[in-house]
Amino acid sequence: MKIMRLVVHNVMGVRDIDTSLDGKHLWLIGGKNAQGKTSVLQALIMALCGKRGCDWPGEPLRNGEESGWVTVEMEGSGVDFQDKLKVERRWTRNGDKIKEEMRVMSEDGFEAPEPQRILNDLYVHRGFDPLAFLQLKPKDQAEQLRKFLDIDFRMLDQNRAKFFTKRSEVNGAIKNAKANLKPVENPGDPVYIDVESLESQVNKINELSNSITHQKNSFESLRDSRDGHVKLIAKGEDDLKELEREYLSRKARAEEFIAGEKDKHEASLGSIASITEMIEARVADLEKMGSAVDKRSELAKARQHNDKVQRQVEERDRMLKLEGQVKKLEEASNALTESIEGVDAEKVKMLAEAPWPVPGLAFGDDGLVYNDVPLEQCSTRERTDVSIALGMSANPKLRMMVVQHGESIDDESLSQIEKRAEENDYQILVEFMTRGIADLEDLCQVVMEAGVDSKAAPKGVKKKAGKKAGKKSKAEEPVESEEASGDSQSLPGM
Repeated sequence: MKIMRLVVHNVMGVRDIDTSLDGKHLWLIGGKNAQGKTSVLQALIMALCGKRGCDWPGEPLRNGEESGWVTVEMEGSGVDFQDKLKVERRWTRNGDKIKEEMRVMSEDGFEAPEPQRILNDLYVHRGFDPLAFLQLKPKDQAEQLRKFLDIDFRMLDQNRAKFFTKRSEVNGAIKNAKANLKPVENPGDPVYIDVESLESQVNKINELSNSITHQKNSFESLRDSRDGHVKLIAKGEDDLKELEREYLSRKARAEEFIAGEKDKHEASLGSIASITEMIEARVADLEKMGSAVDKRSELAKARQHNDKVQRQVEERDRMLKLEGQVKKLEEASNALTESIEGVDAEKVKMLAEAPWPVPGLAFGDDGLVYNDVPLEQCSTRERTDVSIALGMSANPKLRMMVVQHGESIDDESLSQIEKRAEENDYQILVEFMTRGIADLEDLCQVVMEAGVDSKAAPKGVKKKAGKKAGKKSKAEEPVESEEASGDSQSLPGM
């Protein structure tokens, strides 16, 4: 189905246009800036798509006007067996609000009960402009094509980003762990010196030394006591000489005292001999065991040895634990890599199962490829063909596509676009900014000037700026067929 006629009145920048597209595969609308050419094409999209199907302006009516409308007449096949359809969307100002009405009618005046559903099935505005598509960077072209094919990678990309971030964290932990790994001296089966036995020997040596010291002190005390006895004997003898006068009276006592002291002296001599013998025996034992200093040195060396062995064992155990942690982290990293590869594989699967609109077109590493050649490296003709084919695939029922900024198209590409449109029985509506250049305006079917089609005005006659708001001529109102002037009838199948 194709567009045969388009009528726009008081919509945005358009005052009046009534143009035929019958038999035209390439339809050009030109004009200077802010003359209404973009509004004509937007009014067409608004009539077909409604508010939910396109970018809707805040104010559909032309400034200062009370009412306006768009009428689109279409002809062809594919819509519930109807060959001709007429779409009408009207806006009327009502105070601060604007009332909207729309109808879809068949040729014989039957009106569809669900008009927007009919249009949604007929045409979907995807906002795909083939010229704008060619100006995109390769990665942006690939992204727009994914949206065009309704391939939604957002959830997959979110999962992939989550897996990638987690894997980066795990790999960072692996790097840090490996940085702490180092070769350690393997102590083998740890051999510890019996420190407790050495400590017991040192304690015994200390006890024995203390005992010997005590006995030596006792020996010195007894020797001092012996010397005291000798002095006392001498003193007694002196006293005896001095006290000869008292000899008789004190002799017995002195002799008794001397005898007692002699006994004590003999006893002391016996104790001294016994203690000396004991000291000599213990000194012999001590010489056999070695000095306490030597044992303490041996004990200190043993403790150093055991501390070294213990540190080696602890370092070995720490390295083994760290190696285990690295292994687990590497397993987690590998699992995350598999998850990322799974996401990538799912993307590849989705792309492989997508209904590709252009044979030979595919996604590459950095953009799109056409017949295995990066699209940006293809010829201008090939890139134009791909872009036009993509636009045509968007709407196979209402075979119409809108192109903006057509002034950037060279003559060869314009001829190529027209040829492709004719070959595929498609309509391509192109907006041209002519800048008042006569040669460019001659190419256009419609040239907008102050909201009207300047080509439709008789030569030498300038179109009026419009009528007073609220008063419309009969020619301005949508023309209804006689069948539609009565009660509306349902269109079969609509």
